[in-house]
Amino acid sequence: MINTSPSYNYLKGKTCPYCQSPLKKNADVIICSVCGTPHHKECWDENKGCTTYGCTLNPTTEDKVVMPDDAIDVGDQTVESIRESLSRPAQELFIDCPNCKGRIEAQATYCKHCGYNVKENKFDEAVSEFENDYKKRYKDKLSVTRKRFYMTLASLGILLISFGLLGYLSVKKLNEYFSSDQYLLRSTIDTWIEARRDKDIIKMKSFMTDDYEYYNKDGKRQDLKERIKRAEQIYKSNPEVTIGISDFSIINDTTTTPNDKKVTFFENFKSGKISEKGNKTLRLYKGEETDEQWKIYREIFEN
Repeated sequence: MINTSPSYNYLKGKTCPYCQSPLKKNADVIICSVCGTPHHKECWDENKGCTTYGCTLNPTTEDKVVMPDDAIDVGDQTVESIRESLSRPAQELFIDCPNCKGRIEAQATYCKHCGYNVKENKFDEAVSEFENDYKKRYKDKLSVTRKRFYMTLASLGILLISFGLLGYLSVKKLNEYFSSDQYLLRSTIDTWIEARRDKDIIKMKSFMTDDYEYYNKDGKRQDLKERIKRAEQIYKSNPEVTIGISDFSIINDTTTTPNDKKVTFFENFKSGKISEKGNKTLRLYKGEETDEQWKIYREIFEN
């Protein structure tokens, strides 16, 4: 009986280059008789030959001489040896593999059954070394790819955390600003002045305490009732009111407390023929009496 299984496990750890699948033990395998590359038989048949680039049995190799189906590969034989071979019986064109005893072409370099190098009477370790090197490079590349993936994932995580922290700090800072006395005082003054521009007496009065006092440039005093009456007279006789302010500042001195603040600004008031320019000082208070809202209790108009 002919034993076509090599004593040396030539296929161990090898992969079919056509389907990229491992060549399992006892698989139906064809080994290229030219380059020694093992293939699954069905892969060899589907590719119609070897898949190794440049191999003469690779159907895609260029500059090959197309041989008829019944042609015999004579390799490097001379004309005389060819004539001699043609005169020999057909069975002499085949030999037994020295390793597995399988029948192979007499001119084959590698046994198609076990991959044994018939010419050099040994197994080619170079092929195994190449495959081991290929597998090592593949594993190294896979390791680098995984490291890059994890690094990218970590970078994205850091970016998300950074953006989240930045967003949290920004919102916190905005909340602190919008709840600060500086913002609330300026917002109160701006809304109060806007009500005066719109000649909205009710809204204007809502920003003033019941004990509100006004002092003009001459030092004359007006209470809330007198101040509202004066505003109504101005607004009634003059259709348009313009008020501009600049140099807004919050003053912190010995007269101020957390619930009692002083603000100053330059005001330019125009309504018809009435024109007033000068520095204004407002005192504002917030507490239970004002529902914790800043309200004006004193207004001083100076040159």
